[in-house]
Amino acid sequence: MTEPSAFGRPIRRGVVFGAGVLLGLLVGGGGVAVAWSATATSETPSGADADAAAACLVIDKAETPTLKGLDLTVARRWDAAAELAEAAAAGDAGYQPLADSLTKVRQAMQLTNLGIEFTTSIKRAKEFCANR
Repeated sequence: MTEPSAFGRPIRRGVVFGAGVLLGLLVGGGGVAVAWSATATSETPSGADADAAAACLVIDKAETPTLKGLDLTVARRWDAAAELAEAAAAGDAGYQPLADSLTKVRQAMQLTNLGIEFTTSIKRAKEFCANR
């Protein structure tokens, strides 16, 4: 459905909604990264191992997103896990499979395409964490 705008061009609600979800995921992931770095102490394990462990903890506790009411809080948790996995992979290439899986999960949520690749990517991320 479209509505007229002040600039004469119609506004598509789906585009506005998609942009809002994308912005929310980015802000949520950034917030988790800031909180993670602010709460780290000298006794806190650091580096790629700690980032991967945190990503796996989030994955373990997060609900699996569904199209039936894609909850922004759930999406933010998965986005945060993806951010942490990317940080882990930057420090240790052994975590790249985890980062790749979560990047696919993030992209699927942004496009609201929660099909087979989405489900497979979540399964791979959980298996990676279980076997680490």
